Amino acid sequence: MVPVDASISFDRPTLPVPQLAQVRDILAHLQGPIISTAISRAALPVEEELYDNDGKRLLSFIHTLETRHPERFVYGSLEYPFTLPDVAPDRTTPSKLYPGGTFHQDTFTPNPNLTTFYRESLLPLLESANQATGGMSVYYHLTNRTTVPDRTAKFTLDAQLLAQLSHRASIGKLVAESKYAADVTKYTSLIQSQDTEAIRALVTNRTQEQVVLSSAANASAALAAA
Repeated sequence: MVPVDASISFDRPTLPVPQLAQVRDILAHLQGPIISTAISRAALPVEEELYDNDGKRLLSFIHTLETRHPERFVYGSLEYPFTLPDVAPDRTTPSKLYPGGTFHQDTFTPNPNLTTFYRESLLPLLESANQATGGMSVYYHLTNRTTVPDRTAKFTLDAQLLAQLSHRASIGKLVAESKYAADVTKYTSLIQSQDTEAIRALVTNRTQEQVVLSSAANASAALAAA
């Protein structure tokens, strides 16, 4: 057994607050994989009954992936910066209720709202895209059947897309964190007064959101036509 040096500290690391430009660069790199997976999923028909009972069958499939291949797939646990080991959740103190620069060290759990968004908003769009291109599976040639279920392929792409969206959503808090760090006094006052609308307005950049949407639309059109 290797002796442990008592002088070595195992305290949690303090991660720097990323700048907006850095965060936007990370998000730009995520755009391609998300679009690619969405287009692949749109190549398969959507069977609505597969997502009954609040997506129970899909979540069971995801749980199986996490159990069998935890080193390759864990829905919702992708965090920035992606190469660090697990970091304990941030703890506030009476004298430091809102510690800046540590929000992104919090642990992350799957957001049920994301799964609901996927089932109720995104899947119908993917279904429309599939029907617009003929409504058949891209894998029909493997069995010489145009109605092959391809359920494993569907759930695999569903799981991949949800993981990517979860990753994208979790990085969104880095945007809020960097803006918070730039004006701690203003944000702290709004947090203490629980003025969620004012916080949302302060964090939101409509111009940047439109740039992202336009970029995603152009990339989607180019990839779909490739």
